[in-house]
Amino acid sequence: MIDTCIDTYTTLSIAIQEQIPILADYTGQRRLLCPHSLGSKKGHVNVLCYQSGGSSGSGLSHHGSGGNWRCLRVDKLSDVEFCPTAPWSTGGNHSCTNNCIDDVDIEN
Repeated sequence: MIDTCIDTYTTLSIAIQEQIPILADYTGQRRLLCPHSLGSKKGHVNVLCYQSGGSSGSGLSHHGSGGNWRCLRVDKLSDVEFCPTAPWSTGGNHSCTNNCIDDVDIEN
């Protein structure tokens, strides 16, 4: 079993490598996310995720849509936990990585 007492960066790293969806709070909303890339841009650590469930201020498009990609600041994520019972999701237009991360640490 995965240790639940680990920091957010480590949780995201494991989620990317093992393709495990996560649940996390971001901007006051609980989200189901599949993280694909982790790294930095302009001094901020960001994670590129495909949001497959939960709530979002911009709303969610249909499953598989390129509109569900999210570039999130890691320091603004809270209550991050693995959600191994949810399916791994991804969508089209993965090229938005360029807008999110300049220096990639981990990528799926």
